[in-house]
Amino acid sequence: MKTIKVISIIVLATLMMLSAVSCGAEYKDDIKASALSEAALAKISVEGGYAVADADFMEFNFPDGAKYADDYAVAYAANTSANINEVGILHAKTAEDAKSLFEATKAYLADRKEAWMNAINYTPDEHPKMENAVCKQYGNYVVYTILTTADSGAVLEVIEGQLKK
Repeated sequence: MKTIKVISIIVLATLMMLSAVSCGAEYKDDIKASALSEAALAKISVEGGYAVADADFMEFNFPDGAKYADDYAVAYAANTSANINEVGILHAKTAEDAKSLFEATKAYLADRKEAWMNAINYTPDEHPKMENAVCKQYGNYVVYTILTTADSGAVLEVIEGQLKK
């Protein structure tokens, strides 16, 4: 148990350093969300694999945000009855749209948190993923994760590495 706490502290410290470094950083704006998602998901695994959200995902889940995203890739655990893993990479055309998309993504995560934390079919082991969901903005990209702290750190490291100029 002590080892898990130490690892969690190290991962959180790394995420905080990445956040500090990303302030003022410049990011590319020409990478497809699906390519970023593929690279990120290669670093994490889940029993049963990941499924890709369909074309209606944004309109259904981000009623306000759908108008701001011009490209997106969302992957979630294929075994959704036991696992809430989800990674979303959203791209906006403009910096202003990216800010609006970031706010819409935070609202999406708040809605998910309320729904999932009250659901009886998820095990208590899944709750920390929702409690520690992450939403970050890298230029015109908005990325969110509903993962373990370690998996979230791995995903964000890959995405930032690919987007940083």
